[in-house]
Amino acid sequence: WLQPYLADRLAALPSEGAGRVLITSPSFVCDCLETIEEVAESGKRIFMQAGGLSYTYIPCLNEDGVWIESLRSILQEP
Repeated sequence: WLQPYLADRLAALPSEGAGRVLITSPSFVCDCLETIEEVAESGKRIFMQAGGLSYTYIPCLNEDGVWIESLRSILQEP
């Protein structure tokens, strides 16, 4: 895995002055249990316990209509 590890960074951010974070997983097009558990849930717990003020997780594209239409267009390109 790439470093720095997310859990380590989330634990350090409040002491570095970052009270609010916005988290997304841009390399994924759908949430899986690992993403939800590790990034959305555990990540929030780690950040908030370290003194964070606000943790927002932006979910993956999943079955959003705009994403499905975009994927259809990509697949139909010659």
